Amino acid sequence: MEVGDSDCWATPDEVFEELNERYGPFTLDAAANEANHKCDLWLGPGNKYGEDCLVCSWGEYDMRIPRVWMNPPYSNPAPFVAKAWREAHVGNCMVTMLLPSTTEVGWWKDFVYDGERRRFRPGVEVEFWPNRIRHIRPDGTRGGSPKFGSVVVTLYGGL
Repeated sequence: MEVGDSDCWATPDEVFEELNERYGPFTLDAAANEANHKCDLWLGPGNKYGEDCLVCSWGEYDMRIPRVWMNPPYSNPAPFVAKAWREAHVGNCMVTMLLPSTTEVGWWKDFVYDGERRRFRPGVEVEFWPNRIRHIRPDGTRGGSPKFGSVVVTLYGGL
């Protein structure tokens, strides 16, 4: 991804702070870069711990009960949601993700909602954000209103 691409835009501080107060404190930002990370410990381009959160183990870091934050690229959240599911269940961490509210897609059906049973999967908490989130561009200005809403999905794993 190139800097400036909307997939690199940051979560607004007020959104992160509200979720960090409710679900945190977060110890790891698992899908970030040097300019937009929200935690001191983060994974992504330019980081000494790992440039790609999809290939490294999040449990390698010194965290007792890790609470992971993730705002993955909205253009392709599927591999990030799948990785979060694996890390939550294998690494016994809690992962809170800010995702596009697109409930008809494969990752939603595979990891969030069990359509056959008509309920959310075990260990999953879902909160539909009340308004559209205008993310922060690398230059610090707010982006325009997106064409879709956001959802906060928390995976509790083995905690």
